[in-house]
Amino acid sequence: MVVGLLFTGGLDSALLADHYVRRGARVLPVYVSDGLRWEEAELAAARKVLRSLKGKVGPLAVVPLDQRPLYEGSHWSLKGRAPGRAARWDSIPLKGRNLLLLSCAAAYCLGRVDRLAIGVSRHNPFADAKRPFFKAFEKALAAGYGTKVRVEAPFLSADKSALLRAARHVRLDWTFSCIQPAGRAHCGRCTKCAERGAAFAAAGVPDPTRYAR
Repeated sequence: MVVGLLFTGGLDSALLADHYVRRGARVLPVYVSDGLRWEEAELAAARKVLRSLKGKVGPLAVVPLDQRPLYEGSHWSLKGRAPGRAARWDSIPLKGRNLLLLSCAAAYCLGRVDRLAIGVSRHNPFADAKRPFFKAFEKALAAGYGTKVRVEAPFLSADKSALLRAARHVRLDWTFSCIQPAGRAHCGRCTKCAERGAAFAAAGVPDPTRYAR
């Protein structure tokens, strides 16, 4: 089994890598360079987290797909105040996010993998993070390129707390999940930082994250 894995260095993608490593898969991690405000911190974390996997995955492929032109200059993904800790999931949409990420990863991985994986959870409310979207994308790949690549989102029905407790091969303290980074540190104020802290708390696992505030 060869898996092309969308890898951001965040908690979900790190758990996803651990999930496939524990199943003996050959993992090819792909980072889509989107140009948004968290990229520097995210990419640094991605490279560091992969080092913790000690050769169990392939080298990180960084594929450029600049998404800055999709947003107004004052959009929170570029500058200014990001949605805060109390913000609802559906208040932070990014245009065509999973379509763009999967398309970029699929183009890079064609001919290299038999599965393409993304670490979305059941808590994600957007239609492009649901099983019908992933099945449709899989069919589009088959229709357009004659592939039999399976698009997998194994955490859609998983308990994230159990995943955190089961992680074996990856340094979760090196992961990065923040949309308003303070340099390369978590801001501690945005909705993604709140989600991260809640995930550790629900799992009964001490949160190792250093928050700026």
